[in-house]
Amino acid sequence: MKRDKFGRFIKGYHYSIKTEFKKGENLREKHLCWKGGRVKLKIGYIIKHCPNHPRASRGYVYEHILIAEDKIGRLLKKGEVVHHINGIRDDNRKENLIVIINNAKHMSLHRLKKWSRLYDKCKRCETNKTRHEAFGLCANCYKYNKYHNLK
Repeated sequence: MKRDKFGRFIKGYHYSIKTEFKKGENLREKHLCWKGGRVKLKIGYIIKHCPNHPRASRGYVYEHILIAEDKIGRLLKKGEVVHHINGIRDDNRKENLIVIINNAKHMSLHRLKKWSRLYDKCKRCETNKTRHEAFGLCANCYKYNKYHNLK
């Protein structure tokens, strides 16, 4: 327990040697609460401790990336995205994951799911390939009706 000239405690000094933290003594595998390096984030994804992986951030990688790489038998290329088919972020079964070439195609998959529960296709053009906007119309037909003041 050491103090500076103003009477404040100096950082790094502790009351006794017994309570002083020894760096690296209780890290990761040696810690009592270690659960194998698998952590669930608040946003729903699961990360896993894998410090030697090329996509590791602070030693952790998203578990769905590791499972998708195991499924396809190689590392993901730059720009490739892993998609959860059922939309549940912590459901990392192999049959629930697909690898998509780029993020644009990934986002188009999400947009296609945004169709109305009341209508299975557009009332005007009878397509379900573009997202639902309103009144049972796809985005294109809705814009057309809005521009031409149709109801």
